[in-house]
Amino acid sequence: MDVNDTHILIVDDDKDYALELKKSFVEIGKVDVVHSEKGFKTVFAPYKYDLIFLDLRLKEGKEGLNLLEDIIGEEACK
Repeated sequence: MDVNDTHILIVDDDKDYALELKKSFVEIGKVDVVHSEKGFKTVFAPYKYDLIFLDLRLKEGKEGLNLLEDIIGEEACK
């Protein structure tokens, strides 16, 4: 995989922080930013992302740690 083919997802409800983080990684590849569980559900697909930055305390919806079930599968979290 070429470094420029890297696909990164940032899930953080602090919009300013998430956008600053995005600026740090745009040279590496494509960076998607979402700010809630709902946003995560609209963009996430298994094996789509090479790296995910996940806020542990989201203000709306599931906690970030609970989104791990969607990322790695329910069975892996048990």
